[in-house]
Amino acid sequence: MKTFIFLVVTTLVGQEFARAMSIPESDIDSKFIRIGSIDEHQGGRSKRAADRGAQNVYYISRNTAVWGDAWFECRQAMNGEVISIEKVAEDIFIRDFLIKHGIDTVWTSGAYDSNLGIWRWLSTGGEASYLNWAAGQPIANDPSQRIQFKNSLFNYGWSVAPISTQNHYICGATGEPVPQPTPTPPPTVPPPPPTTTVPA
Repeated sequence: MKTFIFLVVTTLVGQEFARAMSIPESDIDSKFIRIGSIDEHQGGRSKRAADRGAQNVYYISRNTAVWGDAWFECRQAMNGEVISIEKVAEDIFIRDFLIKHGIDTVWTSGAYDSNLGIWRWLSTGGEASYLNWAAGQPIANDPSQRIQFKNSLFNYGWSVAPISTQNHYICGATGEPVPQPTPTPPPTVPPPPPTTTVPA
């Protein structure tokens, strides 16, 4: 495993988080920042062509969340899923992004299936056949914990954490964020018609 320079990591949230990463405004949503796809970062298809394709386009949350909220937000706002890292290329892509922007830790959809005794990706239902555990991980095969992509102290290997932990999270989607409906203004009562006085 390669050795990476240890980073002094500061967790930034909201607008400060986006500004610190110098992400173009066009790639910033109210809740997510567009990372892109593996293809476009490797000089392949254009951004919009990649969005139209079947491969995942990745978005990172602007704020941290417990795992359950991360799962809900990816589905509700992105029509996507918390990331599953099923290939080396995905692992490297996410790791390089986190290192470049000094991001501490992100959730994945990895969970332990105690019935089968395996780790699986909840977003796909498939077994986690590719695993990149940090040294000494996982500390326990516990169904109540989830796989997190851990910070530079673990050389950006994977570890486990309770679902109550606050982490940034990355959603994999096949396109752009789902437009959120504009709230309907409350109905107003029309004023009563003017009264006319009939002369006596």
